[in-house]
Amino acid sequence: MYAESCGWNQKPEEGLAVLVPLLADLEQGLKAKELTRKRWLKVRAKRKPPMHEEEPSPSFYRDWLESLGELRDKLEAQRSGP
Repeated sequence: MYAESCGWNQKPEEGLAVLVPLLADLEQGLKAKELTRKRWLKVRAKRKPPMHEEEPSPSFYRDWLESLGELRDKLEAQRSGP
């Protein structure tokens, strides 16, 4: 929300300062989730109980990354000007 409001208020630098590190963290979270899922599938194959079912799915991270990437692009375009 903060990054969006920065875009509305013509302050793209401030929005990007928050958004870029967040995107990096989400990308890292997606990689970790994908690794956890691969491990879970191996454990499941061995018939042990599942792990960490409450964590967001990889598709959650992908969707979030996509929407925040679009916002980042808008802020960068705003920073560059017409």
